[in-house]
Amino acid sequence: NSLFVVEREGKIDHVQGSTVTTFADLSSVVSCCEGERGLLSIALAPDFDSSGRLFVDYTGRETPGEIHVAELRAGDSGAALASLRNIITIPHPGQANHNGGQLQFGPEGLLYISTGDGGGENDQNHNAQDLTTLLGKILRIDPTPSGVGSYTVPAGNPFPGAIAPANTIWSYGLRNPF
Repeated sequence: NSLFVVEREGKIDHVQGSTVTTFADLSSVVSCCEGERGLLSIALAPDFDSSGRLFVDYTGRETPGEIHVAELRAGDSGAALASLRNIITIPHPGQANHNGGQLQFGPEGLLYISTGDGGGENDQNHNAQDLTTLLGKILRIDPTPSGVGSYTVPAGNPFPGAIAPANTIWSYGLRNPF
């Protein structure tokens, strides 16, 4: 009986029946709306009803255009935010398009993250085929922190021996998956 509506400018609205409330306002950290930048996607954690965790994918302001995947936790009221925890930041220099941005939990409870190739024409920087960059990929992580890391690399990823963060790559060679 609930719906979350994502707005590129950084706002997440919660619609329940005929009532609309602001669930979160991330506009202070979201770079919008040059090209395809902005708040691109959210994914509710499989245990959202009990944990209040949801994940956001947005282009940030630090180096305009970098891709952030972060965790939010709903407060006790279900609307107030208790935290914004950055999980991964992916440089996206140069172009304001091809950010990807879709977040999705798989049936095993792992988070899949799509990233565009970095923009421009015909993947001019060859990011999609380059395993040293996270652009043009689908990544697979467990968003639960591990040791000093902000996430865990699950067993079964195709490049487990790769130097982090390439060990998060699930699929590569993609133009702009969203």
